[in-house]
Amino acid sequence: MAEPVADDVLRRTWRQFTKTIPTEKLLVNFMNNQAPRRVQGTDFVIDVTSESQRNILAPHLNAVTRFLHEQLRNTHITLSINLQQDPNAPRRAYSPREKFKEMQEA
Repeated sequence: MAEPVADDVLRRTWRQFTKTIPTEKLLVNFMNNQAPRRVQGTDFVIDVTSESQRNILAPHLNAVTRFLHEQLRNTHITLSINLQQDPNAPRRAYSPREKFKEMQEA
């Protein structure tokens, strides 16, 4: 199956997935605020700005991909996570490990 996929349709379907996981509050919040961007063809990337965001999304990436395959009738769609670390951006510690590391560096 390889139906063409418009970016706006993919984003809408991406957000529809959140309705299937209402108890995953952090993931739902992230997905409602960050949509995949097309790299080329059917390859998409989800930009995250912290390890915490990656850790929230990564365990669900296969389920999201399957949902997109089924809903959009295109099994060629691929999703990957891209950790974007801006060296000038202030670091915010989220996990206990990140908080501890932040305290050590201060």
